[in-house]
Amino acid sequence: MNRKKPLVSFTVNTYNRIVFLRNLVLSLEKCNKYPNIELIITDYGSKDGSREFIIYFAKQADFDVKYILSDEAKYFESIRNRGLTIDSNWARTAAIFGKSRNEARELAKGEYFIDLADDQQFIREGNWIEELFEIFDHRKNKIGKDDISCIVTYAYFRWRLDKPNNTRLPEQNSEKVQYYVAKEKDYVDYHCMKNVTYTRIGQYSDPIMFKKESKEWEMWNNEDPMIRPEQEYQSRCSLLDLKRVFMKYPILVAFPNTMPNDLITSDTPFIAPIWSLDEMKLQFSKLNRPISSDELDPTHKVSLFEENIHQQSLAARLLAKIYALK
Repeated sequence: MNRKKPLVSFTVNTYNRIVFLRNLVLSLEKCNKYPNIELIITDYGSKDGSREFIIYFAKQADFDVKYILSDEAKYFESIRNRGLTIDSNWARTAAIFGKSRNEARELAKGEYFIDLADDQQFIREGNWIEELFEIFDHRKNKIGKDDISCIVTYAYFRWRLDKPNNTRLPEQNSEKVQYYVAKEKDYVDYHCMKNVTYTRIGQYSDPIMFKKESKEWEMWNNEDPMIRPEQEYQSRCSLLDLKRVFMKYPILVAFPNTMPNDLITSDTPFIAPIWSLDEMKLQFSKLNRPISSDELDPTHKVSLFEENIHQQSLAARLLAKIYALK
């Protein structure tokens, strides 16, 4: 009797980036070949049509799509009423990050989480979820314990990959699914993580949970970087001696924050090109490091940005299509 494959939960928080969100979820549909997934989308106040698109996509997707549509203003007011600062960009982005991650994972039912940014795109077609399972299993069998905090699923820009805090041990599992264990920095925000590991580490920090005049309360009001959810989670992973791991052949790329919002035309269904694993191996198998995003998309996004393409707003066209189908 065949055991049902583990459920994998993808989560993404979005805010006023309908074009990027569409690019992300449609690339997931195209690239994923694993049969048992769900997608959880959180949105705390988009006004660009993202919410209409989320509802539309959830109805027509061939996998389960759940969503949380809430109001960031009410959440921020609740934080403010507790005597905590929430008016700076630092405070608002940190608060929403922790809240969205915790709420998405509470709703998720998967044995594994794959956390996404809305400005990422899947760029490799195949059953790469099974590759993630293989990395977890290989590491556990090799060292006798489950010490992976998370697997980095997306390609770093080359300059970031070469930073001292991203140095890596030699390649592992060379005969099957190659990966690299980070020497430093035991966690990254966007990743694949086991649900049991998340339970062990605990929820992300959210200022609404801080006790008044506690150490965390004071750190938040002083905008101490160590209380931001991502940095605080990194500290907890280090205390537990957990390790960050890189895939050699990534499944996602991330786009620069300076990218314009209208990049996809009828001739370019996705912002970045789609690869197969065989194509990546043919071109990059001799590398002794993870592939960088510069190598996977060396000209496309840069040329589109520099050409300053003038076109009808894709966001407006998407909304018109959605409303026409209602």
